[in-house]
Amino acid sequence: MKTRDNDEVLESYFQAELNKIPSFFRLNKLSMGIAASIGVLVVIFLQCAVFFIKARGENNIFDGITNLMTFAIVFCCAIIPVLITVLWFITCYCLEKKAYRRASEFARKHSQWDEQRVIKEHKEFLKEYKEPEEQEPEPQYCPKCGLLLMRGETRCGSCGAEVTGEEE
Repeated sequence: MKTRDNDEVLESYFQAELNKIPSFFRLNKLSMGIAASIGVLVVIFLQCAVFFIKARGENNIFDGITNLMTFAIVFCCAIIPVLITVLWFITCYCLEKKAYRRASEFARKHSQWDEQRVIKEHKEFLKEYKEPEEQEPEPQYCPKCGLLLMRGETRCGSCGAEVTGEEE
């Protein structure tokens, strides 16, 4: 099989595997935009938290986060979206890698199938065109006049004698 044909098979099967993945889990421009917007929102939230703490008159952010509830809110609002985004990217990457692996395996098998198909067709070709010549039936002659008969004829064209497969 030619490499270009194998690449076309690989690409078409890879596209089919990618189409099985939900669009939310594909790494494309839209998904990158969503991830970037989540990152921007987290940075904006952290900036607002810093300004809020500095507005209360404290210079160190950790001095402003005195009680556990404030720390939990900042952690949930800032860190959890980042973790979700990272897990989402890992999921997308793994799904696309799995799709590519399946497509590569299919292309490898397709290449082997094609080689096996060519070998099989060549064997069939040899059976059809080489063996029939060797096993061609004996020519038939009319028992009365000796005229060579066409294959499959049961009656002589010149004398009209009935010809059977057996010679008399």
